[in-house]
Amino acid sequence: MDTLRSQEEISSHHAFDCWHEAMSAFCGVAPTDTQTANPIQTPESASPNYNRQPINGYMNSYRFDGFVTLDVRSGPQLIYRSFEEILSGGEDAFAFMAVDQTTWGVGSKFGTVESSVSSGDILAVDFSKPSFANCSRLNTQVLFLPRAILNEGLPDIESVHLNILHRQHPLTRFVFRHIKSLHEEAAHMTIQDSEALLEPTAALLIAALEATPDNLARAETIIDRNYLLEIRRLIDHNLFDPQLNATFIANQLGLSRSKLYRLTEPLGSLKHFINQRRMRYAFRLLASGHLRTSILQLSEQLGFGSESSFRRNFKSIFGMTPKEVRSLGRHAYQYYYTDKSNVSPTPALASGEMLHHQWMTDMFSR
Repeated sequence: MDTLRSQEEISSHHAFDCWHEAMSAFCGVAPTDTQTANPIQTPESASPNYNRQPINGYMNSYRFDGFVTLDVRSGPQLIYRSFEEILSGGEDAFAFMAVDQTTWGVGSKFGTVESSVSSGDILAVDFSKPSFANCSRLNTQVLFLPRAILNEGLPDIESVHLNILHRQHPLTRFVFRHIKSLHEEAAHMTIQDSEALLEPTAALLIAALEATPDNLARAETIIDRNYLLEIRRLIDHNLFDPQLNATFIANQLGLSRSKLYRLTEPLGSLKHFINQRRMRYAFRLLASGHLRTSILQLSEQLGFGSESSFRRNFKSIFGMTPKEVRSLGRHAYQYYYTDKSNVSPTPALASGEMLHHQWMTDMFSR
């Protein structure tokens, strides 16, 4: 659904009716009175003359075989699942709502706030039970998972309804990022991708909801694998930053240095892997025919003290000098992957980039 905005030629009542219809596939919605900040009990009971908060809503969803991901944003309102919505149909599913930049009051009885959900928290909602949330604003990514896939790992699944995973817990922060990433990547996913992600995603949520040794053990490999992906992504986004080191990465990802070193131990060392990512960037840039950046400038951008040091490092990995790669252009890839006669017997890449690939492959195949 595209962005819905109330314009001068569209009445606020009509705009809200459109928004209510769009949201009805998931829940009921009611506006809040902008003068009293009190929720209107139902859209139908609202006075036609009261001052509604203008609708400025956005919804985007993707449905796969096994899960649905939803991004929804709008102004202040009340969302609810009443017996009417439950009986009218819908998934026998749980919704995991990653709440961002807002505060909600939630409860199981309409109008009665039982607890508060803050930005960075995840709210678990059993869609077969009544619930409501009074939202200061809607800004959330929602993951819907079928009850069946959660049953096995959660023997007390009935107690999950309105469970709040608080942002202070490291595992919650990790799951929060995972839910957001799922939606961001959903447009590019194949059916096979979604099938491969279903069980690991459920294992992460089960581990966060019920941190028993068995559940944590099931999720540990998945968590480590995703941390490695995040480490590489963070390195690639900060290749030119002179402060790119263990302290920077640990702080950005909320990890201790000891855990970071444990995660990256299979890569040879973190420092070594950072160097490999920088060299890989340099190779791609030179092979692309980019002529605006000189080899000296490139060596300085990537943190080398001298051009000669950069050249030696580059050749030890790729078996070619930077000048030769620039001269070969795209053919440099073919040379690197087919002719290893000039590459040292134990190239640095083997203990960095290639080990990262092997480590990730091993973890995915477990």
